[in-house]
Amino acid sequence: MWVMRDKNEKAEDRMLATYELRRARVLEQADRFRSIAEFSREYNLDSSYIRQIKSGVRNVGEKVARDLEEAIGLPLGYLDIPFGDEYVEMVVRSALRNVSREDLQDILQVIEFQAKLLAERRSKGQKEDR
Repeated sequence: MWVMRDKNEKAEDRMLATYELRRARVLEQADRFRSIAEFSREYNLDSSYIRQIKSGVRNVGEKVARDLEEAIGLPLGYLDIPFGDEYVEMVVRSALRNVSREDLQDILQVIEFQAKLLAERRSKGQKEDR
């Protein structure tokens, strides 16, 4: 029986990690604005719901994640993408396999979006260092 409990705990840990990643990704988008209210107005979102996500009161489940991606104009699945270059390498490797043209376009869109965010972060960092 301990094996089943261990598997369930691992699945629960993965789900919690997914919720935390999505929360971080939503906040990454919100941080581009002066406030949660401004972010919410821009994308016609409920600001109290976004504040609850920020505070950890609400999790970002599958449906909410996809709805937010659509509202913000993010590629499908963006909120589930881990931060860092290792994901880009994984995407490139998978793109070399049997991937449809449509899926490849989605993957490239995510990579371009990531590169743009990274450039913005680096630009902000250089301005703050001066």
